[in-house]
Amino acid sequence: MPAWQEVSTAAADLATAQAQLQTYGKIADLYEQEVELLRTKAQRAAQDADSAEALAAQKRERANEESGALAMKRADLGRIQVTVQEIEAVIAEAYRVMEEANRKRVFEHEDGS
Repeated sequence: MPAWQEVSTAAADLATAQAQLQTYGKIADLYEQEVELLRTKAQRAAQDADSAEALAAQKRERANEESGALAMKRADLGRIQVTVQEIEAVIAEAYRVMEEANRKRVFEHEDGS
């Protein structure tokens, strides 16, 4: 039979080991909570990154659409400018013809007097 002192030492060792087990169990629980929190944060960050990538893709698509619309408007503007120049040429020619007719009329009127 073990001596009383050995039993007492074993009991103290057991109590110490149980206290350490309880402490390490609590530490393990805290680590598990921290791991879960970090996992949640990582998932949220990944979702945010996915959302940002989707938004960036939408903005790139919208920019491409706007660029296409701009090119069409520039082409329309070029056609309008050509039309305006043609109309200005017609107006200038009409003024020239009217001035020439007016000069002839004045000249004929002076000759006829």
